[in-house]
Amino acid sequence: MVIPGKKTLRDLYLKEGMSMPEIGKKFRVHYITVRNWLIKYGIPTRKKGERVDSWSEKEVRILKENRGKPIEELLRLLPDRTNQAIYEKLNKIGYSRALEKFKYQAKKKLNLKKEEWGYLAGIVDGEGTITVDKCSRENSYHPKIAITTTNRNLAEWLDKKLNATCTLSGENHPFWKTKYECFIHGYKCKPILENILPFLKIKDRHARLLIEFIEIRLSRKSISAHNKKEEEIVMQLKRLNKKGKP
Repeated sequence: MVIPGKKTLRDLYLKEGMSMPEIGKKFRVHYITVRNWLIKYGIPTRKKGERVDSWSEKEVRILKENRGKPIEELLRLLPDRTNQAIYEKLNKIGYSRALEKFKYQAKKKLNLKKEEWGYLAGIVDGEGTITVDKCSRENSYHPKIAITTTNRNLAEWLDKKLNATCTLSGENHPFWKTKYECFIHGYKCKPILENILPFLKIKDRHARLLIEFIEIRLSRKSISAHNKKEEEIVMQLKRLNKKGKP
């Protein structure tokens, strides 16, 4: 463990405004250890919750440019900042972390060839579902593309190409084939739908509706309660996906 000198600690805590947890992360110690150092050196401590905005212009620029990326990537780009410091700064400069993350997912490019998008469109038309899932905890709807197959190679392809979540069912039944249920959740559905839309023959309306739902959600200032148009799209998707006779 490297113990910083008085000047270094004073500069970090008072001039740069770093919190005790942030200093602790920098030196790989608990924040209580940092507090003991401050007391030992006679450096006045701030009240709990009192913050000094010490972000440099460079740090703010990096945060703005990468605000939608996974938190692990932000921590790598801003090594002197903690999760909490990043979330607080985003809110302070007028960004919703959740909304920015969803926007980043919706813009992320996927490296598939044209023929692969056509192949995927055929799979979605035949064995897929384009819909929304209701999250009761948040009382909101989340975009979802689901594909059910008994073909292991297809499940592995979906996992590799789209980072789909695939689960097994029926593997212990003596008369059933193993079934793979693959899902793509959230706003990363948007670039997938936009790329397969020109090839869809049956579920093109489903795709257009879900794309519209995502675009409306992302055009808002925050992810709050669904508006009337979003609710209408949810009901249209439910009707389109209803099983049995119309």
